[in-house]
Amino acid sequence: MLEWLEDIKEMKVSFINTDKVISDIKSADRLRLKYKNFIEAAIAAMIIDNFKHCGVEGSQITVITPFLEQQILLENHLKNYKVSSVLTIDKA
Repeated sequence: MLEWLEDIKEMKVSFINTDKVISDIKSADRLRLKYKNFIEAAIAAMIIDNFKHCGVEGSQITVITPFLEQQILLENHLKNYKVSSVLTIDKA
């Protein structure tokens, strides 16, 4: 398990700042990724995969995103993980 995941696995809600991960991307690409971010979808999959390896069921995981475009991307990207739901913040 990733070391920093150990700290959050017992929390009911966790907010993860991905700014450092995408800070090396050119600013033009960052604007394009504002509402639909494939890097953050990959990070979400990685985190869920680590949780599942620790015994957390997909049905215990809900992913919340601020944007509808990102919700659609995450729903498609996380289909095989069988998470409880992927919601936008106004539906949570």
